Amino acid sequence: MKREERKVSSVVISKDLEDGQEYVTGFNYAVREPPFVKLYFQDIGVLHGLSKSDINVLHCFARDMYKDNTIFITVGYRIKVAEELDIRERTVLSALEELKSKNIMIKGTRRGSYIINPKLFIKALFKDIVNVVMHIQYDKKGRKFDVEFDKLPK
Repeated sequence: MKREERKVSSVVISKDLEDGQEYVTGFNYAVREPPFVKLYFQDIGVLHGLSKSDINVLHCFARDMYKDNTIFITVGYRIKVAEELDIRERTVLSALEELKSKNIMIKGTRRGSYIINPKLFIKALFKDIVNVVMHIQYDKKGRKFDVEFDKLPK
């Protein structure tokens, strides 16, 4: 059977050249994270009472952080995020202050450096974090969560 392959986002689709049928034959996790990440950001937002714009800014920060969870946030970077999200640079700065107040972002030792809380975010290949589990409990007393790590990626 002859096949033609093409990549769509993180999915490899093969097309049977004889009958024209298309099949999902693989995934390429190096291209982008699986869709579950969106739900995770929403959960972080609910757990910490974040606004939609705070969550969107956080998503940009997490996407751009280094593997050691550090990110350098300069005026130029804030402007870039603001343009990407079609918001004002002041809104990005307000989101950063809110994320710091909620202990999601921690001020680093160098000017403009921050650490994104490693109990909430890990930047690694999907195969390295597939066994990380987040437990969320919602009850009348409030919300609480815990994160289990089999092992942290290096």
